[in-house]
Amino acid sequence: MEAKLKIIEFYGAPSPNVVKIHLLLRELREVPYSYHEINIRRGEQYSPDFLMINPNGKLPAVVDHDVEGEPISVFESGNILYYLANKYDKLIPNIKTDPKSHTEVLNWVFWQMSNLGPVLGELIHVCCLVKDRQYIASKDQFTIADIATYPWARYVSILPDISVEEFPHLYRWLALVKSRPSVAEWEEFEEEQKKNNNNTNNNNNNQHHQQQQQQQSSSQNKSHTEAEERKSLIHAQRSVPIPISNNLPTPNNNLSPPISNQT
Repeated sequence: MEAKLKIIEFYGAPSPNVVKIHLLLRELREVPYSYHEINIRRGEQYSPDFLMINPNGKLPAVVDHDVEGEPISVFESGNILYYLANKYDKLIPNIKTDPKSHTEVLNWVFWQMSNLGPVLGELIHVCCLVKDRQYIASKDQFTIADIATYPWARYVSILPDISVEEFPHLYRWLALVKSRPSVAEWEEFEEEQKKNNNNTNNNNNNQHHQQQQQQQSSSQNKSHTEAEERKSLIHAQRSVPIPISNNLPTPNNNLSPPISNQT
């Protein structure tokens, strides 16, 4: 019997930080994984089962079953990037053979975690970085630093002060990352998820509308029935005759007057 394949379980919802892990897992092509979308509107991130994975109730999070002993839960997007890249020795230089480059990648991963997410204006630093090299932390090597930055940097078009003409190197880097198969696969996945969510929302709206119609129809039928019952009761009360008894006692002429014993 074939042994059950150990996988990475990936929990997420639509957000730039979750996109990082989508891209990473698509870059790590030999790593099997399953994706579980958490409905944050319903508060599923606070369910007891998910809080066992991440007590903070935040996304993304992964559970690694490909370990000896108990599965390992990993949360915070930067930590997940490092954990998986380091485990599979991809997208980050090996710390033993190239500690300087390894550390440079982490410098920019944690820079993104601390700065670029909260303040998109920090993209100016990316503009300077990619002026003299292809990628964020390397002249010619795509790393988790690029994965960490891209999901946020792709919103550059909403910033009027960062134009293609003024910052061509930034847009060149964005185009370079966007051309990777992992990004194309994720974009296709995202579109499919949107369609599924729209269909689900439409079905829910239709069901809600049908329930409202059924409730209104039921309420109208109930009101009509109650009105008919009241009419029938009033009609019945008016139609009931006053009862006249035919069993009244008749006089008995054979009775004798009482005899008095008094003197």
